[in-house]
Amino acid sequence: MAQENTILKSVTVNPSQLDIHQSKSARSVSVITAKEIKKMAASSVEEVLSNIEGVNINGRGGFGVQNDVGMRGSTFSQVLVLIDNVRVNESLTGHYNMYLPIALSEIERIEVVRGPAASAYGADAVGGLIHIKTKNYLASASRKNIDISSNGQLLLGENKLGILDAMLETKNKDFYFGASVNVKTSVGQIFNNPNNLRDSSLDATYRTNFDIKNYSLFANYFLSKKTKLFARASLNTRDFNAKYYYTNSTYDESVEKINTLWTQLGLQTSDKNQKSQIGIAYKNLDDEFIFNPLFTKNNHTTSSIVAYAKQQRSFGTKLQMAFGLQSVFHGIESTDRGNHTNNTHAAFVSANVDINSKLNFTASARAEYNTDYDYSLLPQIGIAYRPNKKMVFRSSIGKANRAPDFTERYISNNLATLSAGRNLGNPTLQAEKSTTADIGFDYYTKTEKLFSVSFFGRKGSNLIDYILTSSDVISTDVELVPNAEYFYTQNISSATTYGIEASIQKRIKVSKKGKLGLGLTYTFNKTMTENDEPSKYISNHPGHMANLLLAYTTHYFDITLSNNFRHRIAETNVAVFGEISQNYLVSNAIIRLKPFKGKLNIVGKVLNIFDTNYQEILGSPMPTRWFAAGIDWNF
Repeated sequence: MAQENTILKSVTVNPSQLDIHQSKSARSVSVITAKEIKKMAASSVEEVLSNIEGVNINGRGGFGVQNDVGMRGSTFSQVLVLIDNVRVNESLTGHYNMYLPIALSEIERIEVVRGPAASAYGADAVGGLIHIKTKNYLASASRKNIDISSNGQLLLGENKLGILDAMLETKNKDFYFGASVNVKTSVGQIFNNPNNLRDSSLDATYRTNFDIKNYSLFANYFLSKKTKLFARASLNTRDFNAKYYYTNSTYDESVEKINTLWTQLGLQTSDKNQKSQIGIAYKNLDDEFIFNPLFTKNNHTTSSIVAYAKQQRSFGTKLQMAFGLQSVFHGIESTDRGNHTNNTHAAFVSANVDINSKLNFTASARAEYNTDYDYSLLPQIGIAYRPNKKMVFRSSIGKANRAPDFTERYISNNLATLSAGRNLGNPTLQAEKSTTADIGFDYYTKTEKLFSVSFFGRKGSNLIDYILTSSDVISTDVELVPNAEYFYTQNISSATTYGIEASIQKRIKVSKKGKLGLGLTYTFNKTMTENDEPSKYISNHPGHMANLLLAYTTHYFDITLSNNFRHRIAETNVAVFGEISQNYLVSNAIIRLKPFKGKLNIVGKVLNIFDTNYQEILGSPMPTRWFAAGIDWNF
């Protein structure tokens, strides 16, 4: 690090469980800081991620109600999400992977690692890794007797929109304690109800209402300068209109209620040459899903326990290693999926070697046992070459896997009958496997990564998707409509994905007190399946994505304009007024007035400035133009 004092000295990442400088990681990595999140006045993590190259957000309803996150053309189940080193991916369905039990105001940084990370972190890290690190996780002791601070935002808007995201923290030399709240509620926008055409007794319109709340308590106790105990407890509740979120059935009048309890406990000790950590986390999710008031409601309860132990150690100045153990226990009790369990146990090792002052080599390996899918070995290697302090050439190759979730295996399997067009699980599914290789180049200035480009290719086998299948060839105990079609989960024999990611960002001083920020990203993805099967999710990603972010900052105000362009395969379903456009552009604007030197600011926000009508999941409309205003603070 002393040799790299001109290259973003503080930017260390850990894509392979090692804390190493970004330029040594051999990976395509983006880091979003709390300061950058603040300027976005974002209402969800997905909104923050929408401007990152390689990341695709398929949203339902906006405001973080429900979003599928893909990376490098992956499905929503092929991205691993971590909070403070603990996986939060949901065993019920990958649709819930971004139901995060934290407030935005708690986040210190988000690390986005593109490409496989399964060798270090386990299953699901196929397209990439999103690691969210909170202020609690990164907290250090204060030298003051007591240090109190708070940050957050309060916004009110159209359609009775209310957003409160706030955090209060206090610390001294012995402890750190904090609490946060995140509330997002609205009666929603009004859209025409296509089901009214089938049954005139139904309402002619419906609202995309939502009510989301998260409450968290977290703390650190500093046993010494080197050792700390940290803990968290969170409650997340969601109540929303889920019409056409999962099906295109004209009987779909779905509403959903979800309650999630998340607890976490860890112990960390570190000194100059090593850092050790053990931890355990428990999650309980209760889901009440009503597809139609005329149908019996479904109830699902899942529980997950994640336990881990790891150590990172330096051997001289040339070699760093990390090694550890992890166990994950999943269980479900469900009215339509049945009662099941699935456990995974793994050991991993990672190493980073400085061959010389310009060349770095990284390697990771993970041995994993899944109680349903036997043993697997997941290796990964990477190399980074720095001809000078500004340029990095990098390349990596690695394997990844993903076991099917409880929904993919068992959805609707406990029902007596099932109407046409619904989803049906397949208990005989096999685990997905893939290999990804990439090569890239980064160019740094003294203060930022100016330019980055990556080329990647992924070969996947046994890929899981919902395939439109005739009931006549489905083997199940559920009574199906003869000669009708269902979305039946199957292992597609293979698929190949390749693409390009590029980004450029630059801050320009235009006056004594004013700076202009420019961010431009482009992503190309192409997925080809061996049998060209008509799938529901595997090819549901844009072929081209471009993001333009413009920001002007002074002592008195900030203006941010984000523009997101998407080109994807057009799709229509007249029965549910469903239309995914081939091309669409969504622009958002934020202005922050800073009369109190940034401590207390007035915020105005316009979502979807040009009132674009668009869908990212067929049948589920995204918000049209929406105004909001309020305040944010940082004391």
